[in-house]
Amino acid sequence: MRFVVTLPGYAKPLDFAIGAARAGAHYLEIRDDLAGGLSGFHVPDCALPLLVARRKKQFLTGAWIEAAALVDQEVALPRQSLEIPEERVILSHHAESPMDLDEAVALWQSLGVGKRAVKHVEPMAQDCDSRLIWLQDRLLQIAERVNVLAAGAGAALLRRRLAARNHLHY
Repeated sequence: MRFVVTLPGYAKPLDFAIGAARAGAHYLEIRDDLAGGLSGFHVPDCALPLLVARRKKQFLTGAWIEAAALVDQEVALPRQSLEIPEERVILSHHAESPMDLDEAVALWQSLGVGKRAVKHVEPMAQDCDSRLIWLQDRLLQIAERVNVLAAGAGAALLRRRLAARNHLHY
């Protein structure tokens, strides 16, 4: 399992990356919806390999994506035309509400995952524990590298349980 630390918008990127590396992180995630203070921060300065996550703002393009070890591509956004090897891509889906299990599996099957990693994030539901573990089982039949995350209040214990078989730990 590889540990991912997300750069908060308030942090000084280089100092944060150095601290994260010392704490045992394997990747520094830079999300375009959180990263505000990247001026003066250059990719070669980073103490960790980058995981660039494209969400809504989409300002992390070009050089950021080319330099990233991994690129998290939200499936709801238009795909970029950059030539990125499938092994460096994480296809992610952030559901607004808990999904029907068959619907979630059908979504991932329809995307033709190939060698790309899968990241499925859902808010927690009352029956979330067994449902998301079952979904993780099914996704491991579709993709080699799978990340299933629960979100919301009370999700920490479930995220810990899911982490045991996730490719990355956030």
